[in-house]
Amino acid sequence: MKKTLTLALTLGSLALQASTLDECTAAYKAGALDKAQILCTQATKENPKDFDANFWLCRAYISSGEFKKALPYAQKLEQLASSLDNYHLAYNLLGVVYGYLGDTNQELKYKQKNLEVAKKLDYKDNIGNALNNLGIYYLKLNNLDEAKKYLLEVLEYETDKSSIASTYNTLSIVHNYQGDSQKAMEYSQKAVDFAKEAGDFAKYARNSTTLAAMYIDQANYEKAKPILLDALKIAQDNGLKSQESSTLKWLGVLSQQQGDKKSAKQYFTQALEIAKASGDASQVEDIQYSLNSL
Repeated sequence: MKKTLTLALTLGSLALQASTLDECTAAYKAGALDKAQILCTQATKENPKDFDANFWLCRAYISSGEFKKALPYAQKLEQLASSLDNYHLAYNLLGVVYGYLGDTNQELKYKQKNLEVAKKLDYKDNIGNALNNLGIYYLKLNNLDEAKKYLLEVLEYETDKSSIASTYNTLSIVHNYQGDSQKAMEYSQKAVDFAKEAGDFAKYARNSTTLAAMYIDQANYEKAKPILLDALKIAQDNGLKSQESSTLKWLGVLSQQQGDKKSAKQYFTQALEIAKASGDASQVEDIQYSLNSL
């Protein structure tokens, strides 16, 4: 009888742990980050050596922008990892956290470790993601040749069209920084095309606006305007308020450069109202600056 009671208590305890962790992940996926932190913290206390509990608590802190709090849990994941899949997740989060904390040496170390493990696992999308992270790392350091090397290699592994669109968009930025406008435009157009094929409306609208901005820089206004109007419609049809505001701002820039201050003011004013309503402080400041420049 005593043995049966002990077994029942043990099973009850395990059920509680599973329930707490399930609630934690559900809260995280629902965007309830405060609740996720509380539940994930409880899960790590119930079982300090559980990889998943520490992983989700680390993710919750990262999503909340609390990178110093995320770091010890990311470090713990490396200690708790017992498989290549675990190490892949741990190294990825360590690279992310160190990147946000500004420790570029540690960031590079773990991004490289993540790539090594991804290649051992031979998961093409994971390899592509790891290479992309290294490309972005070197882009942040303004090491454009190294960034381009990794980003081009990404295209050999990525299979998801939305991810390919992001890579082409980043490559267009790299070439733009290098002063190669022709190549930048070519990659920017590919970024638009792949986003459209993927049905990723947010990325399609955003990449289209980026492409139009490049045409504006070249004073090719006839090319830029229809692209911006298309991006605006996509943003409006899909409720993409931030992108709608951004596209309206660029329509304002286009009108301003064509000498049409009246239209520019209308576009900037519309963009500002939407940015304020969505609470995007950085966009509000940027648009207000453009409005004041008229």
